[in-house]
Amino acid sequence: MSREQLAQFLVNSMDGGIEHVAAPIRYRLGIVLVTLTMVMLPIVYLAFVALVAYGVYYHMIHHAGMLSVARGRAAILVLLAYLSPLIVGAILVLFMFKPILARPARIGRTRSLTRDGEPVLFSFIDALCDKIGAPRPQRIDVNCDANASASFRRGYLSMLTGNDLVLTIGMPLVAGMTMSELAGVMAHEFGHFSQGVGMRMSYMIRSISHWFTRVVYERDAWDEWLAGSTNDLDIRVAWVLILAQGGVFLTRRLLWILMMTGHIVSGFLLRQMEFDADRYEIRFAGSDAFESTSRRLREIGLAYQASQSDLRRFYQEGKLGDNLPKLIESRLEELTPEIRAKVREMGDESRTGWFDTHPADVERIASARREQAAGIFHVRRPASELFSNYESLCKNVTWDFFREYFGDRLKPADLHSVDGLLAQRKAEREERKTMDCYFQGAVSFWRPIRLPTGYLEPPREPQSTLKQLKTWRERVSQAGEAYRKQLAELEQADDDMVQAMCAVAVYRSHMPIRNLQFTIAAESIDEAKRIGRESQRRQAKAKENLQTHEDLAGRRMHAALQLALVPAVAQRLDQSPALVADVQQLLPLCQHLGTQMETIAEIRNHRSVLETLCSFLDRFGNDQTLVSEVLCESKNVARKMTQLHQSCSLLDYPFEHSTQGIKISSYLATYVPAPNEVGAVLDVSDEMIEKFAVLAMRISGRLAAIGEQVERALGWAPLPVWEDKPTVSSD
Repeated sequence: MSREQLAQFLVNSMDGGIEHVAAPIRYRLGIVLVTLTMVMLPIVYLAFVALVAYGVYYHMIHHAGMLSVARGRAAILVLLAYLSPLIVGAILVLFMFKPILARPARIGRTRSLTRDGEPVLFSFIDALCDKIGAPRPQRIDVNCDANASASFRRGYLSMLTGNDLVLTIGMPLVAGMTMSELAGVMAHEFGHFSQGVGMRMSYMIRSISHWFTRVVYERDAWDEWLAGSTNDLDIRVAWVLILAQGGVFLTRRLLWILMMTGHIVSGFLLRQMEFDADRYEIRFAGSDAFESTSRRLREIGLAYQASQSDLRRFYQEGKLGDNLPKLIESRLEELTPEIRAKVREMGDESRTGWFDTHPADVERIASARREQAAGIFHVRRPASELFSNYESLCKNVTWDFFREYFGDRLKPADLHSVDGLLAQRKAEREERKTMDCYFQGAVSFWRPIRLPTGYLEPPREPQSTLKQLKTWRERVSQAGEAYRKQLAELEQADDDMVQAMCAVAVYRSHMPIRNLQFTIAAESIDEAKRIGRESQRRQAKAKENLQTHEDLAGRRMHAALQLALVPAVAQRLDQSPALVADVQQLLPLCQHLGTQMETIAEIRNHRSVLETLCSFLDRFGNDQTLVSEVLCESKNVARKMTQLHQSCSLLDYPFEHSTQGIKISSYLATYVPAPNEVGAVLDVSDEMIEKFAVLAMRISGRLAAIGEQVERALGWAPLPVWEDKPTVSSD
């Protein structure tokens, strides 16, 4: 089918018209009342600013006479009494006036489509708008959001001058939807603009609400200057700024109250407008299609989040995927029936809150069912067929997505084929599944694989090694359940010990401990220390019990890898020279990383303490005892990070990386921050722990996959698939 034929087919597939959604008079009156209320909120704020400014002016003019009353040393106090309200008031007025002029954050690049470039899409949208009685968009944009929206092209100017609309389509929706599903989403968006005056009032309501939200939560250089000056200056001078800081806090509270008032007032009306827009979608695509589309949107949102995890994982090796919608599509295809059922359950259990601008899915679906609409468009072809340049558009919006984050640092060479990255991810997953099967789930990131040696040579007596391998393999299979039980006990002891460490640090800092979510009952510092000592004893016992099985598993793996060097076995292996090269490179690294497990665990433990202490800094940032404890823990984390970093400084990173010849130390972290850079210590240590885990699991997974391949070559079937929840996540 040609593009012209497809365009005509889609237009002809819109069978009949849809009934216009009428708005009752009480709904229209509600729009007017809510709009007036929302407009009054900024006026209330402006009136308060004017009142404070007048108070400063009044004090400056009418209280100047106090300066001529006092003499001698008292004159200094009088001068301070006169100047302090002026300084505090001036700062307060400036900080209150600043939000009025505050501009929104810069929007990234706008990528617009042309009618000549995408004739099928434009023809389809024109027909859709005509069917539902909505104005046609003047411009169609695409981006990398998992969403679609229709808005006024030039803001308030377009709102006042006519139907000057822009439709924005998120390419992840296109990747994951059929034509009827995407058409339904667009019918919903255009349904808003069929509401005429209601949409314009809604635009004002949303704009005011978003303005309040932004100015309440955004911070800028002014806020940093005030906070920094308060901490740096002598208290004899800083007290004036402390008063100003308190005044700014109170004005932000006022803004917050106005913001929440606006949310409550506008919430009901905006939710009703969503119901009305839903009816356009329902009558266009059908009640059943609306329900399936609602669930599909949730699935796409979940896939989008998972793709962000993939991007972070790829970026650990200096790579960025060149097609984010395709990555999201692959994640959608991987959703299991169990996950889809869970997504559906989450939607069914959702409830509408007071401040929600959109009704809960369960309410919207119930409304769709009451409509019992058959719909007029039911084409199930992939939505991507609407686009003549789908693949290039996906890559272009992906570039825009990364460019907005990285800025000019982003270069075309930084983007790699997402097909290759997906193949790499699939291979890693298979190796991790193999590892769980190989070790029968008895494997943990926090425990080493105890190899007898990190070096490999052919066995002197292959038959003896073969016999030992068979014995060790059977014992690993038999001991798996006992190991998993001991591993669970070790993990619980670890958790209790870390919580005890955090509790001791909090008590030592004299901070309130009651609001922390601890599972241990540490009512005092002595009790916390006792729990810590008891947890360490439990750890030691569990580790002792685990070591026997870990030695057994390590000997089994080493024996299998040794046999890979025996010619009679090697000739049965696929890509035998490459496998041997992998083993020779990875085995020493596996052993070395195993020796660093205690170090990475200490980084984790001290980082948890540091993170707990830092949670108090917003409220008690000037408490010197707290600050000292924070710096002490930051020093502990930085010291252990340095130790790990140095231990890996001569080791080559074993997998493909965008930086040729990179060392494992540089892969883990480009640098170790100074202890006084507390925020950087938290961020870099978190990154180091994650990367260490990924690297250790990749190496172990690859070696386990080779070990299993050797056992297959010997004629042994893999051990039964372990059905319980694996210790190592597949992601």
